Amino acid sequence: MTEELREKIRSLEERLLQPEIRNDPKELSELIADDFIEYGSSGTVYGKKDILKILPSDPGPEMEIEEYHARPLSPQVVLINYKVYAKRPDNGTPIRSERSSIWRLTDGRWQIVFHKGTNI
Repeated sequence: MTEELREKIRSLEERLLQPEIRNDPKELSELIADDFIEYGSSGTVYGKKDILKILPSDPGPEMEIEEYHARPLSPQVVLINYKVYAKRPDNGTPIRSERSSIWRLTDGRWQIVFHKGTNI
């Protein structure tokens, strides 16, 4: 895996963490594949339609990626793992989670197809 691809995927994942992107259904729709699936930290399973309804109404806190690792699964598929650090917007309590995402290159565009978050 090239450093350029590693950083490209990181950049896309970081976009999904930005409140202004999470608040924009059009931007989200471009980043999220139609067959996307997420297993949330609560155990709830979400599809793309669910995410496009939920995130714009609750973009969440500002988040930072730490301990980012990327591994190609094929020339068109990349698995990333990282930790997120954030603070609850209501009281500033720290939030940390371990996350995994799979990104796929389709028609020249990288989109997220899988995500899993676990609180730590």
